[in-house]
Amino acid sequence: MYRLINSILLLLFAYPVVAATSITSSTVSGHWQLSDSPILIFNDITVPHTQTLQIDAGVDIIFQGSYKLTISGTLFSVGTAAQPITYHRNDTTGWADTAITTGGWQGILFEPTSADLSIFRYSNVYDMKHGTLDDFRPINIANCNFFHNKNGCMRIDGADLNQLVDIGFCTFHDNPGKTLVSSRSCKYYIHEGAFYNNTAHCLYNDSASNNVLFQANDVYNNTQSDTIAGGLLKLQFSRGAVANNKIHSNTSLLNAVVACYASEVSLDANIICNNVTIVPERPGTNSKSIQGGAAIRIDDSGATVYRTSIITNNIIANNSTAYCGAAVYLYGANAGIFNNTIMNNSAAKGGCIYIFDSVSVGGTSVKVKNNILYHNVDTGGGAIDTLSIYVASADTLRYEYNFSSKAFSSDHIALTTFTLTGDTLSDVIYPSPLLINPTHTTSITENALSANFEPLINSPCVNTGDTTGTSTTINDYAGNLRVSGTVIDIGAIETPYKLSVGHHLPGTYFTVYPNPAQHVVHCLLPAASGTLAITDIMGKIMDQQAVNSATPQFNLDCLARGIYVIVWKNSLNNSTAAVKLVVE
Repeated sequence: MYRLINSILLLLFAYPVVAATSITSSTVSGHWQLSDSPILIFNDITVPHTQTLQIDAGVDIIFQGSYKLTISGTLFSVGTAAQPITYHRNDTTGWADTAITTGGWQGILFEPTSADLSIFRYSNVYDMKHGTLDDFRPINIANCNFFHNKNGCMRIDGADLNQLVDIGFCTFHDNPGKTLVSSRSCKYYIHEGAFYNNTAHCLYNDSASNNVLFQANDVYNNTQSDTIAGGLLKLQFSRGAVANNKIHSNTSLLNAVVACYASEVSLDANIICNNVTIVPERPGTNSKSIQGGAAIRIDDSGATVYRTSIITNNIIANNSTAYCGAAVYLYGANAGIFNNTIMNNSAAKGGCIYIFDSVSVGGTSVKVKNNILYHNVDTGGGAIDTLSIYVASADTLRYEYNFSSKAFSSDHIALTTFTLTGDTLSDVIYPSPLLINPTHTTSITENALSANFEPLINSPCVNTGDTTGTSTTINDYAGNLRVSGTVIDIGAIETPYKLSVGHHLPGTYFTVYPNPAQHVVHCLLPAASGTLAITDIMGKIMDQQAVNSATPQFNLDCLARGIYVIVWKNSLNNSTAAVKLVVE
């Protein structure tokens, strides 16, 4: 007997009983403290109008059935990074089966009000099913984690258009099913968040009155399998901007990962790379209306008003589609495509930019200027070719000041006649854009996110663009001033360190490797002549040598870590060329 009593006492001390608070009433308010946790919810509950529910950091809220929390009054759900508040279901048996209600809870509903002080921060929300966080008011949602939710995570609808729904620093991951964040009839800002390992639209905006800003988010490893309206980020009847995001390594069934329908959108300073659209053209269907694109799709077919979307300062690389338009797919859309770096994309047709006109107001007008368009591959028709423009049909195309490895006359396919404007003689034609460390193949497994697409100082893209008629921004993709010096560069990144070396003469380009370098840097010159020097960025000579071979090298052990310039003065034609060097 004594032995049994001692065993029971040991168990009690080893596993102390946690006090729980059971909620069985239909209305709640007041203060849920950590000492009250866990909070067990046994029915639908409401915070009434004019009343407040405050929840402390670390509180665990466990729904005992398919119940909902409705906020008619005010909610303060404010956890901390170390002690987040959690909302979840006690028993998730049956959660994956949408035909039944068991296994999940129905989410949180913020009912409409124009004046609200509610705050929802540092909260983990999971196991929702047949419901989401429904927001009908302007509130701040920050530092929250949404995962294992079946039919979406958040629905924003009907908030005051003069106030802002701010969703910042939130994570959405491992959610199957429907759209993670859907919205209409409101103004909202989603920023500095992460969307990964989801099988759904990450964002679906559907409202003519919206003001949308999707900025500085990381969107990766998501799969979207919608057979009607694709796009991981889908903007429909929208106005707004998608800026400074990393959108990479996603898979879509039919459409590009960023898809804009009947919208006027700015796509600025994003890297969109290593995404794939897997379904080839489907015979017997109007494929162009429901398919197309791997990175960006702009679709304004059947428009009744004139709209123009702007694509600028983006790096679009190593995307692939089994259909058309791997980098940019335009369907009945007006677009300005300025200062992008578009390279190593592949498609059955139109690995780079694919243009298809349809009935639209005044016909379509596409402007393509100041872009690096390099090694984008068409794989269809039994032959592999590199093409920058594929025109299935179009009204007007303005094309000028773009970099390519071949002249426009052999760098495009046109299935119908169209009006070409712009001065194609202004294009920069050279075998390579001479970037620091870009991707080298069209493989979607070659990681473009870790590449460096900045032009070398001696790149033919430096100081060879033109700002006339473009939507020039203040900053480039990397945050540098968009015009460094007197002339804009071609491509997404403006070279911040430029030398006044005049116009490059033929045969003055050279290569250095490795770059960045640690102990030794090698140079590869087209001629063994002149002098070679390493300077700091102020022009002070740190080391120099006469060029006696085409493969000279410098020892870097005497140099501090930083940015330097290797300057070659070619005595054969009295020219000067320079390459930026990073010493680690």
